[in-house]
Amino acid sequence: MLLVGVLAALVVYLLLNGLVWWLFIETQLFQTGWLDTAIDILGGVLTFIVTLIFFPAVVTIVIGALLDDIAHAVEARHYPQLPAPRERPMIQDVLTTLRFAGVSIVINLLALPVYLLLMPTGLGILLFYAINGYLLSREYFELVALRRLNADQVSVMRRVNFGYLWVAGAGITFLLSVPVVNLFAPIIATAFMVHLFQAMRRHQSAE
Repeated sequence: MLLVGVLAALVVYLLLNGLVWWLFIETQLFQTGWLDTAIDILGGVLTFIVTLIFFPAVVTIVIGALLDDIAHAVEARHYPQLPAPRERPMIQDVLTTLRFAGVSIVINLLALPVYLLLMPTGLGILLFYAINGYLLSREYFELVALRRLNADQVSVMRRVNFGYLWVAGAGITFLLSVPVVNLFAPIIATAFMVHLFQAMRRHQSAE
């Protein structure tokens, strides 16, 4: 499972990087040769940045089907006393993954000019972590929590633990934005969220 997930993430990263680079190379913004060449060089830097920005959403679509198996494996190893998870149609998980990924891509696409404009000040990075921290925390939390709770219960738990989940999502975003590490990040994020969810349930039960 780990090997398949890493290989899938690697393919996504290379294809996304190649697509963005091709768009920059094929788009001739200026007629002056040296100026267009300079833009192409700058495009190489922007390709790296843009790829990292959109990688979390795209890789989630591709290996989303594996994430439930990863959550199951973590529960089997660390929480063997848990009953079987709720039965959910596979199409529901696929649609949920596509919906979250679509929202993430659109929001990051709209925010991209702001990211690039603020990047030299460092505020662009903070904004990127703030936005994607929220998006990814919600996505991975619901992926894990809906296996055990209904939608209303998940919504309540997410609101109660909003701050913790946002910080956790920022950490997941960081992992997904570090080259090489980001190949393992979806698997790490899923396993981490399983443990976080179980800790929240224990805390909720103790109150």
